[in-house]
Amino acid sequence: MMQYRVAHIDKTAEEYEASLEHKDYYADKVADLKPESRRRLEVLAVRCLLKDMMGEEQQIAYNQYGAPSFVKPSSQTPYLSISHTDSYVAAIVGGKPVGIDVERRGRRVEKVVSKFMQDAELALVGNIQNTSDDAAQARVLCLHLIWSAKEAAFKVLGQEYYDLQNLTCVKEIDFINKVMKMEVKGQNPLTVHFDYTEDYVLCYLMSE
Repeated sequence: MMQYRVAHIDKTAEEYEASLEHKDYYADKVADLKPESRRRLEVLAVRCLLKDMMGEEQQIAYNQYGAPSFVKPSSQTPYLSISHTDSYVAAIVGGKPVGIDVERRGRRVEKVVSKFMQDAELALVGNIQNTSDDAAQARVLCLHLIWSAKEAAFKVLGQEYYDLQNLTCVKEIDFINKVMKMEVKGQNPLTVHFDYTEDYVLCYLMSE
């Protein structure tokens, strides 16, 4: 079982906080954050999102690498992953380890291609962009999807796969079914689901 949701941040931190009853659930997470900080707003927004998803407010713990988990996990969906970007938050829960990543679309991703993509992925993007009337726009979308897919997969694979460029490789992007096939060094291939709008790309998966 897997459930995910993405939401636009459309309230103030005070409005989100007013929807949360258990201040002790997140007090340590916001203790060092300024009241007007963007990070504090995201922390509160994602907790409201989880409350809507799960039907009640959730207490979250973080490991040494910052990965979240439920303090009191449900029997059906004990695993959790969250993500946030400019103006959006996302969360996923599942019966097996899950990962999710949301990224605001823009041209900045082109500046970091050399840090996360392999030559095979660059060739894949080149073939896909040639099928579009707007090659530049298609290229940037594919770059975002590959980057987001690797970030989501990392959350499932764990800290030993921090080297996203060399240890993961997207081999196929299926825009009809909105899935990507990813090879992982030393592991079975992964299927990464995706969606996108004019504002963001979203990738998510559950371990197989």
